[in-house]
Amino acid sequence: MVAQPTKKDEELDEKVSQIGTSVEQLTSVVNGLTAFFNHNTVGQVFPNSSGLPLIINTLPPPFTYSADGKKGTIPLQPTETPNTIKVPLTSNKSNSTKTSEKGKNLKHGSTSKKLFSKPNEDNNTSYYMNLQPIHSAKYDGRTEGVRIPWWMPVLFRPPSEMVLDEIEAYVAAYIFGLKYDEDLKYEFEILVTSRLGMFGERCRVKTLMPRQQLHQDVLNLVVAMVTDHARANYAYSICWFLPTEFSRFCLAWMKPPSAAMNSYKDDYMGKLEFMSKMFIPMNDQNNHWYLLVADMRAKKLVLLDSAPCELRNEARKFQEKKMAVYLEEMFEHESFYEFSETNKPMVTEFPLLIPSDIRRHAAESNDCGVWVCKWMTDCTLTDNYNIKVDRESRMRLAIDLLIKPYNIKKDQVVNEATKAWKELLEEKRA
Repeated sequence: MVAQPTKKDEELDEKVSQIGTSVEQLTSVVNGLTAFFNHNTVGQVFPNSSGLPLIINTLPPPFTYSADGKKGTIPLQPTETPNTIKVPLTSNKSNSTKTSEKGKNLKHGSTSKKLFSKPNEDNNTSYYMNLQPIHSAKYDGRTEGVRIPWWMPVLFRPPSEMVLDEIEAYVAAYIFGLKYDEDLKYEFEILVTSRLGMFGERCRVKTLMPRQQLHQDVLNLVVAMVTDHARANYAYSICWFLPTEFSRFCLAWMKPPSAAMNSYKDDYMGKLEFMSKMFIPMNDQNNHWYLLVADMRAKKLVLLDSAPCELRNEARKFQEKKMAVYLEEMFEHESFYEFSETNKPMVTEFPLLIPSDIRRHAAESNDCGVWVCKWMTDCTLTDNYNIKVDRESRMRLAIDLLIKPYNIKKDQVVNEATKAWKELLEEKRA
């Protein structure tokens, strides 16, 4: 006996039939959309709620490429990757379009529309929107510099790897020119006058020649240069650079710390709340320079010495301790503080650190003063004191001492150096 379908069975069959119809309609829609995005040129029929066929004419492909170099085109399919891409532009000579190899040997075009392109033919108007890599620069954005001619007589020639511009080359030849070494009237010519009242004669600047013992006037000029730079670029004096006389003054202890404060505070110091480091050049037995860095943020003293000596290390450490006592007493004065509630630093409690990983200067190079200068110029905002000093370091210091803004005679020196360079060129031509 066959069971008769119930009412619930009939309703279930009806729902299944409706679902099948919906699946068919959805499949039709998907097929139509697929055809549309595949750029078929034949109109596609899409189902819609009205029951009437809806015909949509699909658009032509937005980009075409030439498969064989002929006029005909083939629609781009999602799975295809053309070897060349053609972007047509209007040309006065011809309405035809050309092709360019993609991504090979791109360079500046000859017109404003050709940003970066390499045409295959003279009348090619295709272009690529592409960026050309920039060559790496060596110094201040320069890759090639000006050389002092081999025939120009100079006592100290810039190293071959050093990149100089015209003014720097003129100034280098002006400082170390043989002409100015033979005539004594040039030896004491003042080349530098700082805003802090320091002067630099030619004979002092020439101690930056290789293997020369650096004169303390050069160290003081570097102090004036970096102090001027710090005050010009920062609202507060975050780094203090003290001249060489400061350490001698403090270690002699012939006058109270208040006397040192009156002599050096206005020109070289500021408010302790904003100060990060204090650089103090030190001298041992009038023949060796080293540097004491008082790091107020890290609460430590750092002794930087390019030539440690077992016989003198203890004496140098003792000088550092005397300096810490002097600084602590000097910082008791209220003029060093912006706010009355600021805690005064206990400098004598700061640990004394001696970095063991820094380089040492070569024997008989007399570079200790150059190392002190480089530490002051390069390590103001870093705790990495492992710098490099070579012949280029000496030349760079000599040039910067004359052409940096702190030198009141900068323009005069540059004009004289340029004039001397041109005179030598004219004598050579004659």
